[in-house]
Amino acid sequence: AFAIEGLSRQKAVDPCPVRLENGKVRLYYYGCAENPDGPGGHAIFSAISDDGIRFREEKAVFTREGLVDPDVFWTGKEWIMHVFSLTEHGTVVARSSDGLDFRHVGLLEPARIGVTAPLRLSDGTFRMYGFDQGRQQNFVSLRSKDGLKWTKEEGVRLTAPEGKEITDPFVVRLADGTWKMFYKLSKRMRRP
Repeated sequence: AFAIEGLSRQKAVDPCPVRLENGKVRLYYYGCAENPDGPGGHAIFSAISDDGIRFREEKAVFTREGLVDPDVFWTGKEWIMHVFSLTEHGTVVARSSDGLDFRHVGLLEPARIGVTAPLRLSDGTFRMYGFDQGRQQNFVSLRSKDGLKWTKEEGVRLTAPEGKEITDPFVVRLADGTWKMFYKLSKRMRRP
């Protein structure tokens, strides 16, 4: 059964697994107390595994007020973390040379777009899918050469069905070369 040995917090939520070059799996997650949305510094932790099932906590890799839901990726030169901040109401960007000590860069631009980890394309650039954090009705895509500076592409990639919201688009490439998108679909919430 899946387990994280040596948890320093009560819960591990919002997991982001990353396969390393040596075949191990590093898991990034928000380590929290009973209330995941509680006040105070929120820490993103890492744990390491040989088999992707049994993990051992390594350390807190990034701490800042209100952090939840990390996504981490390798650019070919450095590790980049996108992590939503409940207090800054946007996606915080952090970078690391070793994947274990992240430094704050700033807020993701363009602002107010919720994102997941990007895809590395065959030309070496990145594409990332996101949603408007206000309305949650459409998925858009963004492009980047370095994983830090993003430009929104023209058009909408997917629109929510009537009465629904869509969030957290995650795209993977299948063995046959096609792409598949996974995302959350929920009943539309009334917003002020």
